[in-house]
Amino acid sequence: MAVFGNPTGPIYCLGTIVVAVAGTPVPLNQNVSTNTGFGISASGIPGSQFVTKGTPSPMVAQQLIFRALTTNVNKIYLCFAGGNKATPNSIILDLDPGQFFNLASGLLTNPFMLSLLVIDADTAANAVRATAIIM
Repeated sequence: MAVFGNPTGPIYCLGTIVVAVAGTPVPLNQNVSTNTGFGISASGIPGSQFVTKGTPSPMVAQQLIFRALTTNVNKIYLCFAGGNKATPNSIILDLDPGQFFNLASGLLTNPFMLSLLVIDADTAANAVRATAIIM
């Protein structure tokens, strides 16, 4: 699969995220990596090489754009990792079929860590299209 956008911004398409089994959340990196690749340079000097060692840094975003597919049946949910649609205090938002939501920070910061978020659904095979805006 081709990757559209740059993992360091400003626009990074996460693609269509499908929940195969209702109640079993899937991470936002279902289709593409949500790591930036900015780790520690192999020489230990920041910025000295493009080659990194260790685990790449998790991606953070200034905005996350979600659109539930119009073909969905029932709701789809954005939750904190470790939670799901059955854990009310883990649900950030729920979307009806075709509904759109832009989760954004008014500041020029990137407060949303993608690895801390998952998608869940009421019905198997429901999906959401997602895009990260990185400042």
